[in-house]
Amino acid sequence: MNVFELAYQALMSTEIDEKINLVNQLNGFKNNQVLDYQSSFHQQSIPTPGKPEKPILVRFQSVPKRDKSDMGFIKTIHAICHIEFNAINLALDAVYRFKDMSGKFYQDWIQVAFEESQHFSLINHYLIKIGYQYGDFQAHNGLWKMTKDTDYDVLARMALVPRVLEARGLDVTPNIQKKFKHSNFKAMVKILDTIFADEINSCKNWQLLVSRPLPTTLFRPNTNL
Repeated sequence: MNVFELAYQALMSTEIDEKINLVNQLNGFKNNQVLDYQSSFHQQSIPTPGKPEKPILVRFQSVPKRDKSDMGFIKTIHAICHIEFNAINLALDAVYRFKDMSGKFYQDWIQVAFEESQHFSLINHYLIKIGYQYGDFQAHNGLWKMTKDTDYDVLARMALVPRVLEARGLDVTPNIQKKFKHSNFKAMVKILDTIFADEINSCKNWQLLVSRPLPTTLFRPNTNL
């Protein structure tokens, strides 16, 4: 099984259930050690990965601020769900994008894609339980923009995405959990505990890969987090 072709197929899938099923298949092939990591498969730039028609994507500055009402919390849950969906595509792109890496590199990122799909499903199922679903509110595309901006270099990608964007997400998670503890959506605290533990391990996996200093010009003041 060609890992690059399978990752591309999952990355470009526009149906949520199909994308998750393809990620599960990819993870299963990885566990059964039947993936081919050596290939002449031609990688291409991907301006927009596979996603459903909704949510409607707008500029980061156009996303309305969320207040402390129940609807504000629901929109926060949806925003986290959107981050997890983007994280699936981000992980798949890491598998598809960078050639001539070690087998462990691809295996680790397939594992990340699998975990992110589980995180997404956890939150989307909770949204459905409270009467909503992924796509009901507007969202922004800042995370994928950073992914595309770093598709030229694996070290830039690993430095800016796992070590900066995802690390910032970890930093704010405890405060978000505190807010949910005092809301009508306390179930999110446990969901975020699960995600938090997985994301810490994910970030640790890439500390050793980024072993040289990167140009300071890579770190832009506004990354639309």
